[in-house]
Amino acid sequence: GALAIVALARAHAPATVRSDVLDPAAITARSPLTRRLFAEGLTRLYHESDPVEAARLFESALREDSSCAMCAYAAARADVAVDMGLSRRLLRTAVRLSGRVSPVERLVIRQWWASLGNAPEHLALADSLAARFPDDPEVVLARGGALEVEGRFADALACYARLLREAPAVRGFTCPRCEAYAAVVRTYGAADSIDAAVRAAQEWTRSEPRSAAAWMGLASALSLADRPDAALAAVDAAEQGEGRPGVGADLLARAVLALRAERYAAADTALGVVAANGTPVERQAALWWRAIGLRYRGRPREALALVQGPLRWSEGRGLALAGYPHTLLEGQLLLESGRARDAAALFRALSVQREPEDSGMPGMIARKRAWALTHAGTALAAAGDTGAVSALADTVEREGRGSALARDHHLHDYLRGLVWAAGGEPDRARAAFRRATLSRTHGYTRPSLAEAQLLVATGRAREAIPLLTLTLRGELEASNLYVTRPELHEALARAYEAVGRPDSAGMHWRAVANAWGAGEGGYGARADTALVHLARYGPRTAPAGRARPRGGVRRP
Repeated sequence: GALAIVALARAHAPATVRSDVLDPAAITARSPLTRRLFAEGLTRLYHESDPVEAARLFESALREDSSCAMCAYAAARADVAVDMGLSRRLLRTAVRLSGRVSPVERLVIRQWWASLGNAPEHLALADSLAARFPDDPEVVLARGGALEVEGRFADALACYARLLREAPAVRGFTCPRCEAYAAVVRTYGAADSIDAAVRAAQEWTRSEPRSAAAWMGLASALSLADRPDAALAAVDAAEQGEGRPGVGADLLARAVLALRAERYAAADTALGVVAANGTPVERQAALWWRAIGLRYRGRPREALALVQGPLRWSEGRGLALAGYPHTLLEGQLLLESGRARDAAALFRALSVQREPEDSGMPGMIARKRAWALTHAGTALAAAGDTGAVSALADTVEREGRGSALARDHHLHDYLRGLVWAAGGEPDRARAAFRRATLSRTHGYTRPSLAEAQLLVATGRAREAIPLLTLTLRGELEASNLYVTRPELHEALARAYEAVGRPDSAGMHWRAVANAWGAGEGGYGARADTALVHLARYGPRTAPAGRARPRGGVRRP
C-alpha cells in the first residue's frame, strides 16, 4: 500500500480522512522548498488524482534534496500508475537513502520494498506498522495483503472486513474501501469459498453501482462459479461504469470468459479483433491468450510456434508480459508436446536467469527459482527420471524457504509426491500432494490433479470428485496455468464413471471430445476415447456435430 504517502497526505485531507500519523513537516529533508514541493505533490496525487504531475513534483523535491528518501518513495508510488520500471528505480533509491531517515520513514520504505520483493520479513514489517498506526487504512490493507500471501486467509479477511466497516468512501488516487472489497473477493476465491466471493462482489456493486472495478470483480467471481452468462452481463455493466475499461481490455476480458466457458470460437473472434486493432500491450496479451486457447484445444505444437515466434518477437518492445512468463509457458508447451527432456532443460535454464528488476530482491529470486525448478521436476517425472526429481526436491525446499509466498513453502512436497507415486507408495504420495495444495482454485493445480488421479486409481474416486470440481473452477493462468480445463474434465469423467454416474461422466467426456476433436497427436486420440465412452451412454450424451469414430485411432 501507499502507507506513508497516504498518511502524509491526510494532513491536507478533508476531516473524514484526517490522520496525525505523519505530515510533510515530519519527513527528513534539508530545506523548506523540499517540503513544499512534497506537500504540493501530495495534493496533486490525493486531491486531484493527477499522478503524472505529482510524480514531477516529488522528483523535483528529490532533485532539490538528493538525500530525501521519502521524496524518492513518494515519486515511486506516484509512478506506479505510469511507469513501473521508473517506479522500481525510484524505490531502490529510497531504500538506499533509508539509512539516513527517521525510524518511521525507514519502516514504511522497508515494508513496501519487502512486499514488492516477496521478502519473508514482509509480514513482520506490516505487523510493526500496524502496531504503530493501527487505524491507518493503508496500513490495515498492507497487513491484510501480507497475511494473504502467507496463506492466512481468515486473518486477511478480518483485516479487510474492518476496513469495510470503518473506512470512509473517499475516492481518488487510492480508495481503501474499494481495495478492501477487491481483496475480499480475491481472498474468498483463494480460500475456495466461491459462493462467498460472489456474495462479496454483489455487495460491492450495491455499494458502488457506478464502479467498473466492482462490476469486473463480480464478473470474475461469477466466472469462478461457472456462471458465464451472468459474468458477461457484469462485464456489460462495467462498460457503463466509471473507470470503465477500454475497448481492447473489454474484449480481452470477454475472450477470457469465453475460454473459461469453453466457447472457443467466441474467444478466437474477440482475440482476433484485439490482435488487429489493440494497443501493443493488448496485442501481446491477445497472443498470450491465443496460445492458451490452442493448448485447451490440444494443439500445443501450434501454440509453441506462436510463443517462440510472434510472442517472443514482442519481448524486445519492453511490454508487460515479456520474458519470464513467456518462458514458463514455452516450457509447459514443450512438455505438452511430448518433449519432456527439452522442457526440463528450459525450466532449469530459467531457474538460474536473473531479471534486472529483481536486483536486490532475494525473496523474488528464490520464488522464481523454486517455481521454475518445480516445473523442471514435473517434466523429469514425465520422462521417468525420478532420481533427478528427488534431488530437485531438496533444492526446491531450500529455495522455497526464501520466499514469502506460502505456496512456495510446499512445492517440494509435490515433487516428493511424484517420486512416491512412481515408486508405488500411493498413500504417502497423496499426503504429500495434499500438503502442497493450499487452495484448489487459486493454488498450484498439478498437485490437485495428481492427488485426484491417485484417489481414482486406488478405488477412492468419490473423494476425488469434489476436489476436481473445485480445481475446475480455478483461474486460467498464474499457478493454474499448468493444467488445462479439458484435462480436468477428463479426470472428472473417469471419477464419475468409477462411482457409477454415467450422466455426469458423459457431460465431462463431451467437453473433452469438443475441446480435443481437432487436437494434435495424442490429444486427438484422447478425444476419440471420449467418443467411445459417450457411445456407451447413448445418443443423449453425444457431442453435437461430431461423429463417433469408425474404428482405429483418428490421426490429426
